[in-house]
Amino acid sequence: MFKHIIKPLSLFSLISGFILFATKGIKILIFIALILVVAADIGVIKVIFKLIKKLIDHIKYHASAIEEIDRMDGIDFEHYLAVHFRKKGYSVTVTPPEHDYGVDLILKKGREKIAVQAKRYNFSRNYNVTYRAVQEVAAGMKYYGCNKGMVVTNSTFTKQAIELARANNIEMWDRKKLISKFNILTPFADSDTEMAF
Repeated sequence: MFKHIIKPLSLFSLISGFILFATKGIKILIFIALILVVAADIGVIKVIFKLIKKLIDHIKYHASAIEEIDRMDGIDFEHYLAVHFRKKGYSVTVTPPEHDYGVDLILKKGREKIAVQAKRYNFSRNYNVTYRAVQEVAAGMKYYGCNKGMVVTNSTFTKQAIELARANNIEMWDRKKLISKFNILTPFADSDTEMAF
């Protein structure tokens, strides 16, 4: 009976809701309420909530400075990397937190299938990623059928980790390379990185 009214109203609500969402705050709640009113079908609501979560993650992780990354937990760091690898054109799968076989992300682009081990450490405590991360991703590559491996950290690597990575053709992204590849803001220069502004 009201279908001819609901469709135009749905489009209008989504557009106006997005504009409200972009300004954050209480307007986010208004946006979600508008979507729920418009979306009568449960399946549509699930899809919309997934899209909202992706949008929130994108906003949350898009402009994180290195200091924010240093405060993330491991799971947030994995999702941060996923957002940025997607921006670089990769299809990204985040593996389950437990029983991941040493691989946190699987990146796909063309014929490349890359196993990524993410290591987020407390940089101020000078923790270095050890050779174990390289061992884990090398084993996980085979399990997931990947043709490349990578270890990404907000910290640095031990000498043994670098040597083992070279021997296994594993790409290593330390703090400096992470900042460079993703254009991360660095308001204060780290001892081994340059200023980004």
